[in-house]
Amino acid sequence: MKFIELEGGFYACDDGNLYKDGKVVKCNVSPKGYYQFYIKGCKDVLVHRIIASCFIPNEEGKPCVDHINGDKLDNRVENLKWVTYKENANNPITKAKNAEHAFKVGHKLYDSLSSETKERMKEASRETARKINEKRRAYLEEHPEIVEEIKNRRHEKDREYRKSHYVPHPRVLLTEEEKKERYLKKYPNGKKYLTEEELAERRKMKEAERKAKAKERYYSRIDEMREYRKKYRQEHLEELREKDRERYRKRYAKDHPGYIPYFHREE
Repeated sequence: MKFIELEGGFYACDDGNLYKDGKVVKCNVSPKGYYQFYIKGCKDVLVHRIIASCFIPNEEGKPCVDHINGDKLDNRVENLKWVTYKENANNPITKAKNAEHAFKVGHKLYDSLSSETKERMKEASRETARKINEKRRAYLEEHPEIVEEIKNRRHEKDREYRKSHYVPHPRVLLTEEEKKERYLKKYPNGKKYLTEEELAERRKMKEAERKAKAKERYYSRIDEMREYRKKYRQEHLEELREKDRERYRKRYAKDHPGYIPYFHREE
């Protein structure tokens, strides 16, 4: 294998990989299906263009690098060549893939990739997103003031959005007199627009009505109560008399502590 040194301690190899410290560098997959990696000092970020620039001479100054076997992730030197845009489009394998998907509705370049390539792209995207999220969380933990600033900015945007989309209800545009008229029409006994004197007068009237109703209720039942008491006394006359006598004896015994009833005296 042949190696060419790049800046930053990286090496390009004719097997299609980039190396650093003797290990293969893991590269991301671009949305178009190519390996990409940024190296300081290199003009290109696509790995296949870096390999072609290092190992394949481009005497005619052609702008494109073509994958001969059609596999965008196979960056071996023998699989790459410099071509023009027309030659790149006329690659027989590329033309066959394009013809296969030519009549598909909503055709995308992603659909022309193999299942293994799609899986590798997805896995690389997940790994990249995970690393970015970890760096972002660590940075925000070190700078809590940025989190607070983001929250304030979000709340400010929400307030501006609500203000810009605010449409007043027709009731808001009414005058105070119109509002009062609508309220009294809907709630004739409402007390929203009453003064303190009017509220006190209303409370007095309600209290007088309550007492009048209680008095009327009492007198409407007084004859019924008297009849019930009379009937109950007739039915329980002896029992009530015995209770009266017992109550009288207790009161007498309380007033005369030394008194002993005759039926309790010892002969």
